[in-house]
Amino acid sequence: MRFCIVTPCRNAAAFIDETIFSVISQAGPFGIRYHVQDGGSTDGTVEKLDGWRRLLNSEFPRCCEGIEFSYASEPDRGMYHAIDRGFRACGTGDILAWINADDRYMPSGFAVVGQVLERWPDIHWVAGRISIITEAGFQKHLSARLFPQKAIRAGVFDLRHFPRLAIAQDSTFWRGRLWDVAGGVNADLRLIGDYDVWRRFSEHADLVTIDATLSSFRQRPGQLSEGLSAYHAEMDQRLTELDKLTCDRVAAEYQACRTEQERVAAGFSARAVVFDPLAMSWKLVTAA
Repeated sequence: MRFCIVTPCRNAAAFIDETIFSVISQAGPFGIRYHVQDGGSTDGTVEKLDGWRRLLNSEFPRCCEGIEFSYASEPDRGMYHAIDRGFRACGTGDILAWINADDRYMPSGFAVVGQVLERWPDIHWVAGRISIITEAGFQKHLSARLFPQKAIRAGVFDLRHFPRLAIAQDSTFWRGRLWDVAGGVNADLRLIGDYDVWRRFSEHADLVTIDATLSSFRQRPGQLSEGLSAYHAEMDQRLTELDKLTCDRVAAEYQACRTEQERVAAGFSARAVVFDPLAMSWKLVTAA
């Protein structure tokens, strides 16, 4: 099994070491292909990347079956252009994901994802719980949430209809063949690239929630995700009027459901993988 992970970055010297270490320290029966696509940093990021390249070409201890690390630094049109370049540099892989240069994966995250996708071949993409970490080091773990395929496809998780409910990119992993059939990321987008690709993924497969913390998202001033007005402006430019009407209708249906039975009847059930402490193994359930 091969994980292909991409990190887009620009002037990320403050946190890039944490992000890289969280990838290369993953332990389990898999290989890791990791590429960092830098947008032309001037703050020492490139020097750090070159240091990691030299370190990983030496006798750096590995807890997995192998690590292939690379980086490139060149001007780009934005984060999603960098991500597209990164995956092209990585080549093919069984499991894909990207993580931004101030976030980090939790230990054993890859092992959990690998076990789930190996055990259930009909699961094509997954999202786990996240924790939020501040610059001061405070960490808060969030509860697992379900994301019904019908609602993702309609685009209701847009931080407008449900402001506190969105698919966390840093905890999301998918099979390489889903990436290929969905067409990958739109390199021309600046802010809504993940929202766009999730909608296209949902045309082909349901998102399965893993009830385990897979990543940490860092909250800090100046993030692209900080200003939602620009995020929604780009979204409104891209969506058709039919898209917007469908989104509003499905969001109203979803919000009107008060019980699990109502959500199931309305087509808003979703699958989740939870850990059974008695059997000491994961199990797949359907809930709403």
